Amino acid sequence: MITPIQTILTILKDNIHIDDDVVPVIKRNYPLDKTPCITIENTGSSTTRNKWRLNLPYKLDVDHPQYDKDNPNAKYPQDVLKTEKSTTINIHVWSDNEIERESINNQISDCFLKVESDYCEYCSRYNDGICSTTSKKCEALDDEFSRGVKMQCPNPRDLDYENIYTRYNLVREKCNLESPFDVDDLDTKPITLHSVFKFTCNFYEYHVIGGNISNKISFKQQ
Repeated sequence: MITPIQTILTILKDNIHIDDDVVPVIKRNYPLDKTPCITIENTGSSTTRNKWRLNLPYKLDVDHPQYDKDNPNAKYPQDVLKTEKSTTINIHVWSDNEIERESINNQISDCFLKVESDYCEYCSRYNDGICSTTSKKCEALDDEFSRGVKMQCPNPRDLDYENIYTRYNLVREKCNLESPFDVDDLDTKPITLHSVFKFTCNFYEYHVIGGNISNKISFKQQ
C-alpha cells in the first residue's frame, strides 16, 4: 500500500460519523450494501519526479554487519536513493440521502483542514488524549496560550511532535484536496448518492543502499 493511501486512512479512519455511528473507510470497490461509507481508489501508478543519491544517518537493522548491539539506537551514515513521486487518489463518498452526503463531505474537508493546521490529534505521538513522549495528557488540550489555543503542540521540539506530512514522507506544499464533485449512481434503486474528492500529492520513497563506515583514517608513507 503506497503511503498516500495510508495517509488518507489515518486522516479519516474513525473520524467520520453519521449520528453516533462511525462511517467505515475502506480500500475496495463500490460496496452495494454498505452505504454510507467511504472508499479509496488509486487512480494509477505513481509518476517519478526526481531522484537523488544522498548520505543520510540511518538506524541499522539487527542483521546489518555494522549493527552495534551495545548501542541499538545509533544512526550511521548510509548511501540512500531518494525518489520523489506524485500520484492522485480518489476518495469516494457513498450515501443514501443528501443530508448524509453533505455531512460526510463536510467532515472529510474538516479533517484535511485540521491536518493542514497541525491539529494535535494528528500528531503521531497522540494516543486518545495522551502524549506518548511524556505518557501524560497532551499539553495542547489544556494550553490556553500561543499554539495551544489553536490545538497545536505547544512544545513540538521537546515533545517530538510529528505531523502527518513527516510521518508519511509527503511534500507538504504539493498536497492538495480538491472540492468534491457528484457522480450519482442512477442504476440502483433507490439512487445511490456518490461524491468524489481528488487528493493529489508528492511523496518521497527511500531505498537504503548502505556503505562502509570509516572508523580509522591512516596515511600511506611514501
